[in-house]
This record gives sequence, C-alpha cells and structure tokens, in this order.
Amino acid sequence: MTDAVLCEIKDRIATITMNEPETRNSWTDTLMAGLFETIDRIGRDPSVRVAVLTGSGPAFSGGANMKDARTHAAEHITDYWEGKDNSIYDAIMNCPKPVIAAVNGPAVGSGATLALGCDVRIASTRASFVWPMAGIGIIPANGTLVRLARIVGSGHALELTLSAKKIDATEAARISLVNHVVEPERLMDEALTLAGRMARQAPLSLQFIKEALYRGLDMGLHDAIHADRYRMFILYNTDDRKEASQAWLEKRPPQFTGR
Repeated sequence: MTDAVLCEIKDRIATITMNEPETRNSWTDTLMAGLFETIDRIGRDPSVRVAVLTGSGPAFSGGANMKDARTHAAEHITDYWEGKDNSIYDAIMNCPKPVIAAVNGPAVGSGATLALGCDVRIASTRASFVWPMAGIGIIPANGTLVRLARIVGSGHALELTLSAKKIDATEAARISLVNHVVEPERLMDEALTLAGRMARQAPLSLQFIKEALYRGLDMGLHDAIHADRYRMFILYNTDDRKEASQAWLEKRPPQFTGR
C-alpha cells in the first residue's frame, strides 16, 4: 500500500480510498500500484469480507491522467495502456470479496469504468459519469462497452459513449448505472451499512455468488445451471452451512467462519 491508496479495516470491512486529490484521483503509476496491491491483499485477508472503494477530494476518479505524455503519444500507447487499467477492473471482478463503489464525485473515462468494475455502486448527488473518448479520437476500451451494456443495456451504453454525454447521479440511477443515490454527507454511511449487511452473510456464499454471476454471464444458460449445482454441492458441505442450519434451529444469529 502507498500513500496514493489508503485502506482501513474495521468490522470486517475494508474501506479503500484513492488518495491523489491533486490529480482528481486520475490514473498514475502510484495510484495503480496501490490499487493492485490493496485489492490483492484484501482478497487474501480472512479478516475482510467486504470492501468499499471511494475517492478523496471532490472527485471519484478522473481516469487517464491527461498531464502524462504517455496518454497522448502514439509511441507510448502500448506501454501506457497494455494490461494496466484493464487488469485493475479484472482484479476487482476476480476478488473473492464484494466491492462496493462509493462514488463521491465525478467519474470520468477510465474512472467511470472503475465504478463499473465494482459489484455495487452507491453515488453521491455530487457524482457524475462520462466516457469522453469519442471526442478525443479513441474508444472506451478494455471491456468498458461490454461492462456498461451488461449493466444499463446496449441502447444506453451506446448513447452515453457515442455522444460522450455526461450524466448526473439521478440519471445514472434511472438507467440502473448506480444502485442508490444519497446526499454527500450520507454516502459513506450508506455504503458501510450495505457492506455491513453483506459482511454478516456466509463468506463462501458471497464469494460463490459473485463468481457465479460473472462467470455465468460468459456461459450459456445450461452450462451456468450445471456450474451452480456444483457450487451448491460444495457449499452444502461447508461448516458455515451447517452452522446456519443449527443457528436457525436455536433461534440465534449464525457465527460464520468462512469454512
């Protein structure tokens, strides 16, 4: 972890804060390295069950750092883009813990896709989303269009990206880009409350639900059903499933261990 990315763990929830407000939390080497390291670490940390990702300062993330010459020069394009931002989206998707985006302000380009990469999105009324790439001669790359279309549908995805239209949090909620919109002062409370509800569930169930959804999207229905049956067989034989049954009989909250 670096100063560019802060991480606080409390009550089984990791709060991850992008901490480069002077660049509007845009993509820098330090920010990217910090995100990679933090996501990897919490994914392996048994004390963490859910993560919340947010930004410091007025912005969630400004995406590509336009002051970095590598974003403009063709000879640097492979060095700058190859694998970096795409793999952070994949790292979040493949993280065995749910990741909630608490979008505190503008999310631009790759920063907006970072919010897409999270499992659930809660937005402040100060949040906005825009993919401006068509206006600067490129495209929203690294799976942005597919991720966006899966969440809001192809019509909304194409309207947003073909027109480089910026939308506010209310419009984002209307098209299901975000799950909830709250006033700025309530953003983290709302995100942490939802994270707390998730953290009280069986850890392996959280992991398998997330895995089943993302992998199932790339399968036919028949194959997805069979994969889910296999996951159910595994879970049915876990200590946590047995504990949940015993807790129900004893009318008490279950004490999950992730085993």
